[in-house]
Amino acid sequence: MTKNDKPSYEVLKIENISYDSDNPREYLYWLEIQCSRGKISKKEFEDQRFHWFALSNDDTAGEGYQRVQDAIETVGFIIHPIIVVKIKKSKYICVEGNTRLSIYKNLRSQAQAASGEVLTKWDTIPAIVFTKLSEEVVHIIRRVSHFRTARSWTPASRAKYISDCLNKDNELILSKQTGFNISELWDYKKAWELFERHVIQEAKKNNHKPTFDYFSIWEEVAKKGEIQEVVLRNGGFLSLAKWIRDKRFKRAEHVRQLSLIEKNKQAWSLFLKQDSKAALDFLGLKNEDSLSFLEQIDLFENRLIKWKGGYDFRSGHYGEHINDRLKGLVATIGALFSHSTGKLKKQARRRS
Repeated sequence: MTKNDKPSYEVLKIENISYDSDNPREYLYWLEIQCSRGKISKKEFEDQRFHWFALSNDDTAGEGYQRVQDAIETVGFIIHPIIVVKIKKSKYICVEGNTRLSIYKNLRSQAQAASGEVLTKWDTIPAIVFTKLSEEVVHIIRRVSHFRTARSWTPASRAKYISDCLNKDNELILSKQTGFNISELWDYKKAWELFERHVIQEAKKNNHKPTFDYFSIWEEVAKKGEIQEVVLRNGGFLSLAKWIRDKRFKRAEHVRQLSLIEKNKQAWSLFLKQDSKAALDFLGLKNEDSLSFLEQIDLFENRLIKWKGGYDFRSGHYGEHINDRLKGLVATIGALFSHSTGKLKKQARRRS
């Protein structure tokens, strides 16, 4: 850092701080406005922004956001200052802490409406202020703050960010800073590219709101060729986008069982007319996280048998690239696993 880069602690007026336009959640917010609303007033834009940030955190229906607001309101201030860069006299951009800034702005609006007073305790916010901050350091701040932390971005926000940053030259350092392995990073990039091509472009074309919910479905599709084949046999990625929009997936992880559903005509019909839960119930299948211990062992054994036979989970194909040496290794692992699980099954049955 140069001498001018030394940060200072200040208490700033929130009206002088702008949101970070390069924050992926900010981009998704603008995208939603552009696709579904067109031009709106500045006040409506700010009001809608609060609801957007509330629902764009990696939690259920903004509950985590509400807990943060309740905590800030109870304490009366934020414990961790936001990080801003000074762009000109009394003007700043918030590079970390956009959610807390939006909460302060919301609390100020609420206080003004309740008291009728213009000045409130939420007019100013604690901040770490930089006069200069390199793009590299800004990226490090984002990665440390919003990947696999309590303040994680949503899957769509993470994918958008990774897609913008990732290339062959920086994949290793990006992996270290985000906590994702290199293959996961490229899966995120591929998922965003599919989403952008088949959801965002259609939303812009037809002036409807893009569906960011269940973005993890696109992650699964990007990773697994078997799921892609089912999608391509049944109308392609635009059909997948419509299934998501029409809430055909009761839970995002149900997409992993799409090939099983497709193999049964009645189950497939139930999926298209109702949802994935109805189809899986018809097939007598449960979610993996609701399986009993014995059922989970059986499921793992079945997968091991497929793997031993040369099943490639990433491409979704049986492949000759799995050589005899690897098959022998898997057979050894399978024998050890069967020996161990045999004992575990007996113990589990005795307990039950």
